[in-house]
Amino acid sequence: MWVIEERGLQEAYHIAKTILNRRLQKPSPEVQECLLDAVERDIAARKRSSDPTPIAVKLDVRQVVLEVLTSEDWQEIERSAIASK
Repeated sequence: MWVIEERGLQEAYHIAKTILNRRLQKPSPEVQECLLDAVERDIAARKRSSDPTPIAVKLDVRQVVLEVLTSEDWQEIERSAIASK
C-alpha cells in the first residue's frame, strides 16, 4: 500500500480532474444519460431537503466517474501521485 503525501494527493487530484474533463468533453450516450439522471435526482432532492448534495446523487456521480475512467487513466493518476513524492 502506498503512502501518499499531500503534494502527491494534490498532483493526483489535478491529473484526475484533467483526465475527467477530457473524457467528459464527448461522453458516450450512456454516460450522458447517467449524468442527466443524476442532475434530475439532485434537483428533486434539493426541493425536498436542505442537504446541498444528497448521498444518492454523490453515488450516481461516483458511478459515472468509475465508468468513464479506464484502467490506464487510474494508472496515470497513481503514477502522478507516486512521482511527486
